[in-house]
Amino acid sequence: MYKDETPPTETTVVVVAPSNLHEGYTFDVTHNGRTFSVTVPEGGVVAGQTFNAIVPPPEPSAPPLDGEDAYIPAEITPVIAEAIAIPADDGGVPVSTTTKTVVNNPDGSQSITEETVYHDGRVTKSSTTRPASLVASTLTASTSNTIDHHQQQQQQQRVFADVPTGKWRHGFWGWCCMCCSPMFWMSLCCTYITLGQLLQRLKLSLFAGKSKFYKDTCSFWVILLCMLLFFTILMASTTLSTTPKFPFYIVVLLLTVLSTASLTRARYDFRQRYQIPARCCSNDSCFSDCCLVYWCMPCTIVQMLRHTHDGKKYRYKCCSQTGLGEEAPEIEGLV
Repeated sequence: MYKDETPPTETTVVVVAPSNLHEGYTFDVTHNGRTFSVTVPEGGVVAGQTFNAIVPPPEPSAPPLDGEDAYIPAEITPVIAEAIAIPADDGGVPVSTTTKTVVNNPDGSQSITEETVYHDGRVTKSSTTRPASLVASTLTASTSNTIDHHQQQQQQQRVFADVPTGKWRHGFWGWCCMCCSPMFWMSLCCTYITLGQLLQRLKLSLFAGKSKFYKDTCSFWVILLCMLLFFTILMASTTLSTTPKFPFYIVVLLLTVLSTASLTRARYDFRQRYQIPARCCSNDSCFSDCCLVYWCMPCTIVQMLRHTHDGKKYRYKCCSQTGLGEEAPEIEGLV
């Protein structure tokens, strides 16, 4: 806060800043029926901040006569030159009425005028101009707060699926009894696509880890499957029968290792999240998960897909990135 160090050789008043003002800004105030200009001190002021201002002495019309009191500086007197709430007097009559006018200028700035009319007829005015940059930042902050509030409301309104805990919803070999289901044929013929649907449904990445890009997991696995099909067709082509098959075997091996490792990790975290015991070995070990994934990956995928949602209520969608329709509730991520 600015502190006036000038010796009180003249009448000094305390002025309340009507708004944020820059250094050197001049505006008029009224004190004891006199209107004079005050200048914002060095460093500027913020709305509500007070600073000392010197009241220029009245112009002498004649020297004081004998017996008359000469002009004596008064003590520091507060002067309110802003639109603040002033209480009513004991009779219930308002002490002042304040009018604030905001004009949006073509260049993006704002002109703010505040006028206060006191009950004794005194009027104080103050005018300020807010730069376009300050107006834009205020609007941006307001818009950001609105978006954050909307996102919080959406977060509160999200409904998660009721996933059973303690045991599997369906047995591991229940996949064999679904020969008429599209999930059965997708997991059998397009295993990598159903794996991508499962990982994206669990909000996991390509490697079954936490990632903010989990919504692209299924697309990544579709691309990998297309690569595998391309190499398969390339190797089966009669015109390219002399092409070395070593690259093809490398691609198949890498996809097998990647899919096995990702699904093993996902199934282990899945069991830990929903407190499902392992079929063999310790619950803290992923050995049983790895065995089941290696020997029957489609069975493992279908068991996990059927566990997250009730298949009778939420039908499997082959062309969906999660295997579910838009009406199906999401599940909370594993990590």
